Amino acid sequence: MTPYSVLVTGANRGIGLVLVKEFLKDAGIAHVIATARDPKAASELTKIKDNRLNVLKFDVTSDIEVNNLYKESP
Repeated sequence: MTPYSVLVTGANRGIGLVLVKEFLKDAGIAHVIATARDPKAASELTKIKDNRLNVLKFDVTSDIEVNNLYKESP
């Protein structure tokens, strides 16, 4: 099976946070890109110690941030 990457927006709480935790349980996922408008407020995400997790600042309504995220993603 080919490893794959997932992108979760709004990952600092609620459904997004649960999705991040569930994706990290899957060994077939090579990268979990968790985004939040304010990653500093994502205290639950910072507690997760997994090399596959990348937490990035991202506002889905900003075209500039969409382009930057595309360039930064693994």
